[in-house]
Amino acid sequence: MKTDLHFSIHGMSVFAVPSVHFRMAFAEEVNRLCAAEKPDAVAVELGPQTARAATEWIRELCGEGNGSSATFPNMLGITRPNRRIRPSKRAEAIRLQKMTGKELHELPPEILLEALDYSELSVLYLSPTDSIIEAIRCANELKVPLYGVDLEETAACRRQDIMLPDPAIASQDMASYVAQNGGFSEHHRDEEIDHRREVAMAARLKSLAAKHKKIVFVCGLAHWRCIRTLVDDSGIAPAIFPVDEPLNYRLFQRVIVHPSLAIHYIDTFPAYAEVYEDCRRHVSRRHKYHQELDVHRLFNDMLLSAYEKYFIKAKDTGEQIDRCFEDLEAKNDFEQLLWNLTTIRQRKTPDIFTTLSAAQGIMSSMFCKILGEVLMKSRWVQPDAFPDLPILAPSPSPAGTPVRAEYVEPNGNRSRWFYLHSIPARSGIPISIPVPWEWKCMPKKIVERERDGIIANWLPLEALFTAYSLRAVSVAQEDQSQSHTEPFEGSIQDGFEMKSTLRSAARGEDRIFVRVGRRKPQTQAEGGDEMDGFPLVWIFRLMESASISWKFSSDGFRLLRVNSKNKAMWDKYDLNYRFISSLMAVTGSHIDQHLSRNGYNVISETRVGQLSYHPQCCVKRTAEWAMETHFSRNPYCPEATFEILSKFYRERFSFEIGDYPWHVNLIRMAIPYATKAVTVAAPDGYVLPSVAYQEAARKGVQLRIVPLSFFPAMALRKMSELTWMPTLDRTNDEIDLPTYPEHVHRHYNEPVDTNLRLIPPKWR
Repeated sequence: MKTDLHFSIHGMSVFAVPSVHFRMAFAEEVNRLCAAEKPDAVAVELGPQTARAATEWIRELCGEGNGSSATFPNMLGITRPNRRIRPSKRAEAIRLQKMTGKELHELPPEILLEALDYSELSVLYLSPTDSIIEAIRCANELKVPLYGVDLEETAACRRQDIMLPDPAIASQDMASYVAQNGGFSEHHRDEEIDHRREVAMAARLKSLAAKHKKIVFVCGLAHWRCIRTLVDDSGIAPAIFPVDEPLNYRLFQRVIVHPSLAIHYIDTFPAYAEVYEDCRRHVSRRHKYHQELDVHRLFNDMLLSAYEKYFIKAKDTGEQIDRCFEDLEAKNDFEQLLWNLTTIRQRKTPDIFTTLSAAQGIMSSMFCKILGEVLMKSRWVQPDAFPDLPILAPSPSPAGTPVRAEYVEPNGNRSRWFYLHSIPARSGIPISIPVPWEWKCMPKKIVERERDGIIANWLPLEALFTAYSLRAVSVAQEDQSQSHTEPFEGSIQDGFEMKSTLRSAARGEDRIFVRVGRRKPQTQAEGGDEMDGFPLVWIFRLMESASISWKFSSDGFRLLRVNSKNKAMWDKYDLNYRFISSLMAVTGSHIDQHLSRNGYNVISETRVGQLSYHPQCCVKRTAEWAMETHFSRNPYCPEATFEILSKFYRERFSFEIGDYPWHVNLIRMAIPYATKAVTVAAPDGYVLPSVAYQEAARKGVQLRIVPLSFFPAMALRKMSELTWMPTLDRTNDEIDLPTYPEHVHRHYNEPVDTNLRLIPPKWR
């Protein structure tokens, strides 16, 4: 099988660049070849109309001819609707129509994708590092015609994932790389679709050879050997090439591509496209292209930058739930895993997905977030540079499903979601992982004014907080009196057992022993009632008191009376009072720019600690709790402020808050409302203050401490986040959940009732 990259058709020269799409080495080769050979035509693996649409836009972006030097934006795209299905799916399409009584365009996109392999849109990504886009730019700079020799419309291909050796090594010897990998890359073909395309490309190349003496041809590596064979096949006649066919502008939509989509159609990191653009030379000037890029150095610089940002930022706090010290110890394991994965994937340098995948398997979410920000840094095109264009953005989709997308208009309105596929297609084995990074340039839709006036955190996070609060009380109730000694095997458990260790040393065994407490859950008869552990105090981070402010969760007596079964009970109280459910110590209050909109302000804070008098719940359950306890388990004040609450404690309990750290005050304020015990969930090694023990002894209640290591660090970090959002309304059904604006639902991408099942029914 002939695979020469330079061959002749009827005496005319054709220089081919069989490419792994979206990789810089092949774009470099196109640039070098066009500069050296100065072809009088360029042909690419695109349909004629698509090639013309791309050429016109690139000419507008970069100018035309020798004077064109504008920086190519990263990244734009052109979408086109799909109108064909696979021939083998014809019977299935008819069956679907008969069964549903609907036309195909009326069926849900997920059914069409699953049953017919049909996606609604095709996208041509104008990726700076793609060989086809580079070929169009070169044709524009040389002022030579650009031809799309592929079929204009085909059904979506069903491609097998393949793992090619690192395409970056092709820059050293393009011919050898193509010769060694051309055959294996054919496993990426879809015979049902691709054979017709390859016949068309070979026939159209023969037609072009009759008009042009020197042609540069760019196609996918998987098609190359078949096309080369078909070109030499005398049975393939030159095709009648469409001449001056008017461009159907209504068929194509120019778009800005959201970076979260763009990273799938660019080289290993967004920064590579930026460096390529900075080093790229104008093709009208003859040169031997040399990319001045040390990819290993560039990657190591990005990794070092992430280390500096994370460890310098976190070293001053060293908080347990931030996992800074754990990450420092795990750094070598992360790097070892990263390079092992890179070797398995036959790459010389990790790509963004392999890097984040390794990080998410070993490092903390905060480190992954900072790493994602560093790796995603690039000169992404800004929406205000193209104010009339929609953004092609990823649409929230369930885990493990194909990527869904949607149009976001300049005014923030969003289209319905749809599936799409790229032209040309990606090759390789993709890694699907969440990228912990957000683009802050998305247009924001104006949110209608809130109607019920309730400011609330995201409900699934509050439900998670309640579930773990009940879990903390349950753990604290467990009896730890039964303990035993075990040899040390990696965990110090409840501390070293010195006597057993010394005896072992005396016997010459030199073994270390630790104490292990066997926790036995208490039964209801033994005092295991979940409410015996309330009030509950959470201490997430031991911040300085000067940086702490106080927030309350409270309900007005009037609202509670409306939701109460015994409304007469409330008549003896001042209905202007507020019933305090919890007291929160917070820091870092700021306007959340990502979730805020015009007329809709969202405040984000960090919850460093909280005193919960009872499990957080809905207004109706709070009213029931107040009646059940006859107001004996919660404070109530004219206003929810720390000063007025302090006055309430002074007048009711002769209790002075005193000049203590904030976390000590939370524990002390919990004691007067305890019936049997106060539960304290605090960082490992936290020592309860003596003043708390003294006051608990006078009240006759226990202080039970639960280390934070009993709970997942990721859950604790989520629980420490507070986002105060105006809700729009209530669902007005049996569950009666708050409703949030559409963009809030899209941000969290989870149902509002998530985590409610973790809470006992009476506290939902």
